[in-house]
Amino acid sequence: MKRYAFLMTLLTLPLLFGCASRNHKSEMGIPTPTKRIHALNHRLHLTMKQMDAIKPILDEEFHKKTEIMARIDKAEDQEKRLAKEELADLEWDTYKRLCNQLTLEQSHLLSELLLEEDQKINGPVSNSPSRSNKGQGRRPRMP
Repeated sequence: MKRYAFLMTLLTLPLLFGCASRNHKSEMGIPTPTKRIHALNHRLHLTMKQMDAIKPILDEEFHKKTEIMARIDKAEDQEKRLAKEELADLEWDTYKRLCNQLTLEQSHLLSELLLEEDQKINGPVSNSPSRSNKGQGRRPRMP
């Protein structure tokens, strides 16, 4: 269930960055790497070296995400579930790779940004036993 909520959060990210213009989206509604770099730069104040390092990461993620989203659109229930898990794993891997290019402060800001957006979409995280992860951390969403 949490992966589904995570996926839904990921799919609403274009709204986060004001992607109302079709010029900044692919056909599937996924923000382009260029748009995402601009959004990250605005929030994290990236250096040119960081932007150059992040671009290939976002390009690779964009192409993989586009393929996965196309499979999700055509898949049956079980296949959709597996593709959504693959998408969540891709997002988590991209987040970790991005953090390797960021300073500690920028990584913290990125995590805060993702947590804030997750809470806006899914509501605040409860500590009640029924919603507890039992020690399993939630994956942050990607901008």
